[in-house]
Amino acid sequence: MKTLILFIFVLIMPVSVFAEQETAKETQENSPPGTEIVLANLKVSKGKVQLSNPQNVTSRTGYDSQPVFMEKDKYIYFTRFINKQSDIYRLNLKTREATPYMRTPQSEYSATSIADRDGISVVRVELDKKTDGSDAQHVYWLHKKGKQDKAALMSDMDNIGYHNWTGKNQLWMFIINGEQGDLYYQTTGRKPKLMASNIGRTLKPDEKYKNMYFVDKSMDNWWISKFDTKKFKKSKIIKLPQGVEDFEMDKKGNFWCGKDNTLYFSENGNNWMIAHEFSIPGLSGISRIAVSNDMENIAIVFNEN
Repeated sequence: MKTLILFIFVLIMPVSVFAEQETAKETQENSPPGTEIVLANLKVSKGKVQLSNPQNVTSRTGYDSQPVFMEKDKYIYFTRFINKQSDIYRLNLKTREATPYMRTPQSEYSATSIADRDGISVVRVELDKKTDGSDAQHVYWLHKKGKQDKAALMSDMDNIGYHNWTGKNQLWMFIINGEQGDLYYQTTGRKPKLMASNIGRTLKPDEKYKNMYFVDKSMDNWWISKFDTKKFKKSKIIKLPQGVEDFEMDKKGNFWCGKDNTLYFSENGNNWMIAHEFSIPGLSGISRIAVSNDMENIAIVFNEN
């Protein structure tokens, strides 16, 4: 029986042990495509959007993606592929310095804040592969207790691609199912429940954790949809531009997405409008987007040319 697990702690290995195991590890598959995170100042007023001072804040060859603002908008947490594995880094927005959140021998990605908990949750790729040779991927809680880094397994549900929360024990998961992803919900002591099939990789709760938003790809046109967290009723919100599966919802309930070099904005789920057209040398193609909690900054992921 798959269960939501709390407080199963594992000490993080010292850096020296991590280095030795990294050397001995098998080489992973080819690196993911190179991406950069561009940070810009943001102002939204009466349905109008102004972006200014866009800057490449990762500025290196390789994968830097999945940004999320945390710690009162003082940091951007993101996934960086480096040394043949993915790790969670955090970017200090004042100094613009990026440092690892925690040193571990495993690969981790999909950094997410947990409702009513400190630290972050991540998808961790276990060191030991499954019997069929594929990766085992679970949700872990990474946090610091005193001077010791800690990790706790949160669910033994496998094949997790992405995740998010509508409460500290209410976990929503994008489960890899062949060529598609399925949406599962799980809470403490209950079996995971299939909520929707063929969804996009973005999972986003509203500010009060009353709804979980996702992309329904089961139709010819892809829609941002939601489940409420009481009756679990599904509702369609807004149709996405053709081929787009990444979106952001800010604290005021506005939606954001990108296609090619165009950033789109929808006020409260109404029609899309063009918010900004980018022309940045060496970068093209918007994927992921994150808006700060104070709505004064926006982080946008571009592909490296």
